Amino acid sequence: MRSLGVKEARLDELTFLGDLSACSHGGFVDEDRQFFECMNQNWGIKPRIEHYGCMADLFSRAGLLDEAFSLVQNMPMKPNDAVWQDVAAVRQKMIKLGVRKPPGRSWVQINGVLLDYVGGDSAHKHASLIYKMLGEITMQAMREGYNPDLSELFLGMKE
Repeated sequence: MRSLGVKEARLDELTFLGDLSACSHGGFVDEDRQFFECMNQNWGIKPRIEHYGCMADLFSRAGLLDEAFSLVQNMPMKPNDAVWQDVAAVRQKMIKLGVRKPPGRSWVQINGVLLDYVGGDSAHKHASLIYKMLGEITMQAMREGYNPDLSELFLGMKE
Protein backbone atom coordinates (compact mmCIF):
# COMPACT_ATOMS: atom_id res chain seq x y z
CA MET A 1 0.00 0.00 0.00
CA ARG A 2 2.70 2.45 0.97
CA SER A 3 4.62 1.71 -2.22
CA LEU A 4 1.54 2.89 -4.11
CA GLY A 5 1.66 6.21 -2.29
CA VAL A 6 -1.37 5.52 -0.10
CA LYS A 7 -0.02 6.66 3.27
CA GLU A 8 -3.37 7.14 4.99
CA ALA A 9 -4.67 3.67 4.16
CA ARG A 10 -5.62 1.56 7.17
CA LEU A 11 -4.72 -2.06 6.66
CA ASP A 12 -7.21 -4.57 8.01
CA GLU A 13 -7.47 -8.35 8.49
CA LEU A 14 -8.55 -8.89 4.87
CA THR A 15 -5.66 -6.85 3.49
CA PHE A 16 -3.21 -8.97 5.45
CA LEU A 17 -4.99 -12.17 4.42
CA GLY A 18 -4.71 -11.19 0.75
CA ASP A 19 -1.03 -10.35 1.09
CA LEU A 20 -0.19 -13.53 3.00
CA SER A 21 -2.02 -15.62 0.41
CA ALA A 22 -0.29 -13.88 -2.49
CA CYS A 23 3.13 -14.27 -0.89
CA SER A 24 2.39 -17.93 -0.22
CA HIS A 25 1.65 -18.60 -3.86
CA GLY A 26 4.62 -16.47 -4.94
CA GLY A 27 7.06 -18.15 -2.57
CA PHE A 28 8.02 -14.93 -0.78
CA VAL A 29 8.89 -16.55 2.56
CA ASP A 30 10.93 -13.75 4.13
CA GLU A 31 8.49 -11.05 3.05
CA ASP A 32 5.53 -13.01 4.39
CA ARG A 33 7.27 -13.64 7.70
CA GLN A 34 7.85 -9.90 8.14
CA PHE A 35 4.30 -9.05 7.10
CA PHE A 36 2.86 -11.65 9.49
CA GLU A 37 4.96 -10.35 12.38
CA CYS A 38 4.04 -6.72 11.77
CA MET A 39 0.29 -7.45 11.79
CA ASN A 40 0.06 -7.29 15.57
CA GLN A 41 3.24 -5.33 16.34
CA ASN A 42 2.69 -2.43 13.94
CA TRP A 43 -1.02 -2.55 13.17
CA GLY A 44 -2.55 -4.09 16.30
CA ILE A 45 -4.25 -6.83 14.28
CA LYS A 46 -4.18 -10.24 15.94
CA PRO A 47 -3.74 -12.99 13.35
CA ARG A 48 -6.79 -15.22 12.92
CA ILE A 49 -6.75 -18.87 12.01
CA GLU A 50 -6.92 -17.94 8.31
CA HIS A 51 -3.69 -15.96 8.63
CA TYR A 52 -1.99 -18.92 10.33
CA GLY A 53 -3.32 -21.15 7.55
CA CYS A 54 -1.66 -18.94 4.94
CA MET A 55 1.62 -19.08 6.83
CA ALA A 56 1.42 -22.88 7.16
CA ASP A 57 0.72 -23.07 3.42
CA LEU A 58 3.67 -20.77 2.67
CA PHE A 59 6.10 -22.78 4.79
CA SER A 60 4.82 -26.06 3.37
CA ARG A 61 5.14 -24.90 -0.22
CA ALA A 62 8.68 -23.71 0.52
CA GLY A 63 9.59 -27.11 1.98
CA LEU A 64 9.87 -25.69 5.50
CA LEU A 65 7.76 -28.44 7.00
CA ASP A 66 9.25 -28.25 10.47
CA GLU A 67 8.47 -24.54 10.57
CA ALA A 68 4.92 -25.14 9.31
CA PHE A 69 4.35 -27.84 11.91
CA SER A 70 5.80 -25.70 14.70
CA LEU A 71 3.65 -22.73 13.68
CA VAL A 72 0.49 -24.83 13.77
CA GLN A 73 1.39 -26.40 17.10
CA ASN A 74 2.09 -23.02 18.68
CA MET A 75 -0.92 -21.09 17.38
CA PRO A 76 -2.93 -19.36 20.11
CA MET A 77 -6.05 -21.15 18.88
CA LYS A 78 -6.89 -24.77 18.16
CA PRO A 79 -5.98 -25.61 14.55
CA ASN A 80 -8.84 -26.56 12.29
CA ASP A 81 -8.82 -29.10 9.46
CA ALA A 82 -7.98 -26.49 6.83
CA VAL A 83 -4.73 -25.54 8.55
CA TRP A 84 -3.57 -29.12 9.01
CA GLN A 85 -4.74 -30.02 5.51
CA ASP A 86 -2.15 -27.75 3.88
CA VAL A 87 0.72 -29.21 5.89
CA ALA A 88 -0.47 -32.80 5.43
CA ALA A 89 -1.00 -32.40 1.68
CA VAL A 90 2.52 -31.13 1.12
CA ARG A 91 4.02 -33.88 3.30
CA GLN A 92 2.12 -36.53 1.33
CA LYS A 93 3.24 -35.04 -1.98
CA MET A 94 6.86 -35.03 -0.80
CA ILE A 95 6.61 -38.67 0.27
CA LYS A 96 5.14 -39.67 -3.12
CA LEU A 97 7.94 -37.82 -4.93
CA GLY A 98 10.60 -39.28 -2.66
CA VAL A 99 11.65 -35.84 -1.45
CA ARG A 100 13.48 -35.95 1.86
CA LYS A 101 14.62 -33.21 4.16
CA PRO A 102 18.40 -32.99 4.02
CA PRO A 103 20.15 -33.83 7.28
CA GLY A 104 21.41 -30.97 9.40
CA ARG A 105 24.94 -29.81 8.71
CA SER A 106 27.02 -28.20 11.42
CA TRP A 107 30.49 -26.96 12.10
CA VAL A 108 32.56 -27.16 15.26
CA GLN A 109 36.02 -25.82 16.00
CA ILE A 110 38.34 -28.15 17.94
CA ASN A 111 41.89 -27.05 18.77
CA GLY A 112 41.70 -24.28 16.17
CA VAL A 113 40.56 -26.62 13.37
CA LEU A 114 37.11 -26.09 11.82
CA LEU A 115 35.34 -29.42 11.25
CA ASP A 116 32.04 -29.94 9.51
CA TYR A 117 29.73 -32.89 9.80
CA VAL A 118 26.26 -34.03 8.83
CA GLY A 119 23.79 -34.83 11.60
CA GLY A 120 23.85 -38.51 12.49
CA ASP A 121 27.14 -39.16 10.66
CA SER A 122 28.98 -41.56 12.94
CA ALA A 123 31.40 -42.51 10.14
CA HIS A 124 33.10 -39.10 10.14
CA LYS A 125 36.76 -39.54 11.07
CA HIS A 126 36.39 -37.04 13.94
CA ALA A 127 32.88 -38.12 15.03
CA SER A 128 33.90 -39.01 18.57
CA LEU A 129 35.56 -35.61 19.09
CA ILE A 130 32.66 -33.76 17.51
CA TYR A 131 30.01 -35.51 19.60
CA LYS A 132 32.10 -35.13 22.74
CA MET A 133 32.37 -31.37 22.13
CA LEU A 134 28.66 -31.09 21.31
CA GLY A 135 27.87 -32.96 24.51
CA GLU A 136 29.99 -30.51 26.51
CA ILE A 137 28.36 -27.52 24.81
CA THR A 138 24.89 -28.97 25.44
CA MET A 139 25.63 -29.65 29.10
CA GLN A 140 26.93 -26.09 29.57
CA ALA A 141 23.85 -24.68 27.85
CA MET A 142 21.57 -26.80 30.05
CA ARG A 143 23.35 -25.59 33.18
CA GLU A 144 22.53 -22.08 32.03
CA GLY A 145 18.85 -22.84 31.50
CA TYR A 146 18.63 -24.25 27.98
CA ASN A 147 15.92 -26.89 27.66
CA PRO A 148 16.35 -28.81 24.38
CA ASP A 149 13.27 -29.81 22.39
CA LEU A 150 13.79 -33.50 21.73
CA SER A 151 10.25 -34.16 20.49
CA GLU A 152 11.35 -34.67 16.87
CA LEU A 153 14.60 -36.46 17.62
CA PHE A 154 13.47 -39.84 16.35
CA LEU A 155 11.07 -38.75 13.58
CA GLY A 156 11.87 -40.36 10.28
CA MET A 157 14.00 -43.10 11.80
CA LYS A 158 13.15 -46.67 10.91
CA GLU A 159 12.28 -49.05 13.72
